[in-house]
Amino acid sequence: MSNATSPLLQVIELSFAYPGRPIVEDWSQDLGPGITLLSAPDGAGSSTLLKLIGGALAPASGRLIAAGLDAAIDPQPYGRQVFAFDSELQAFRQQTALDYFDHVRSRHARREPGQWERHIAGFKLEPHLHKPMYMLSTGTRRKVGLTAALSVQVAVCLLDEPLAALDLPSIRHLAAALAEYAAAGGTAWLIASHEPLSDHLPVHATIEFTRIP
Repeated sequence: MSNATSPLLQVIELSFAYPGRPIVEDWSQDLGPGITLLSAPDGAGSSTLLKLIGGALAPASGRLIAAGLDAAIDPQPYGRQVFAFDSELQAFRQQTALDYFDHVRSRHARREPGQWERHIAGFKLEPHLHKPMYMLSTGTRRKVGLTAALSVQVAVCLLDEPLAALDLPSIRHLAAALAEYAAAGGTAWLIASHEPLSDHLPVHATIEFTRIP
């Protein structure tokens, strides 16, 4: 495991391309605690980059290390230390929000007691917990995913466009929670967005990510 001074996430010479479309080539980056904005124009591949770090896609080459765990050598322990916000939850369309939360809790450590209930209330999800996911609106499904992201204790949390389709009270709740957790340390929050987030979130660092020509 990593010591107190080690980066929570190390990306080492990462490369990936779709057929005829390179996304990232020999990219290296260290992330420590706090919020890092992955700023990218639409279509540059920031979502793909988060999928690579989160394990949903396999890189062509390079290494990914979270909390001292190498994704290639220790894929399951690595996966327990990295949470990727799922905005669609397509794999859980027939299941309820509570089923999804149980699935997440089986894979990742929890934050201190009461955080799940806090964020369920903050996003006003109580009326929707027993509904199958396909019955939920896009915004409500995103709130389900964000509740999980805020309630797990991981080294790296990946959020792709977290403010999209959220109402203002939910944006305020998300921003307050992220500010609190970022100040507490222990997690590297990598947030991909096509728009600036400084008006809503305490961004510690920014990575300008552009598509390979």
